[in-house]
Amino acid sequence: VPHCRTSVPAASLFFHFLPPDAALLTVYPYPPPARPSSGQGAMAAVLGLDDDVIEAVCKQASAGQVVAPVNFNSPGQVVIAGNKEAVERATEQLKTAGAKKVVPLAVSVPSHCALMKPAADLLKIELDAINFQSPRIPVINNVDARVETEANAIRDALVRQMYSPVQWVKCMQHLLALGINTGFECV
Repeated sequence: VPHCRTSVPAASLFFHFLPPDAALLTVYPYPPPARPSSGQGAMAAVLGLDDDVIEAVCKQASAGQVVAPVNFNSPGQVVIAGNKEAVERATEQLKTAGAKKVVPLAVSVPSHCALMKPAADLLKIELDAINFQSPRIPVINNVDARVETEANAIRDALVRQMYSPVQWVKCMQHLLALGINTGFECV
């Protein structure tokens, strides 16, 4: 189960990518013409609130901009991302709603939200140029926590994850439901 920026390098292990292909894609995810301008995006970790409360607050705080939950890392720990001003509004509203803590992250790229769709479109072009093969073992993608064995479905999930929330909790729940309770981290 790859998480965030490790997805392409991790997928390369399962797809038989040639090392140059994997290296290219590892540095490619946020091409300058497609990413939001520096300082325009933001992310913040929210501790101690239910997911649905965070979603409702983000919707209210958006005010015509983008702010959304983007990383469901564990129960009670969710990351939000979007336009800097919208994330700042949401941060204050989340504190008022009872968040134990809201921590701004030291990033300016609002990963896994709608602002990353143009970068995802460019990544799709790059991934379409690579001959994916079926993985050696099934992959649980972090976009919808589905088990995939078909190369095109995995390629599609890699693109969608740039502008869609990371469903890490659902991935871990799915692994447990499959009886898998031991994992190894590859970095």
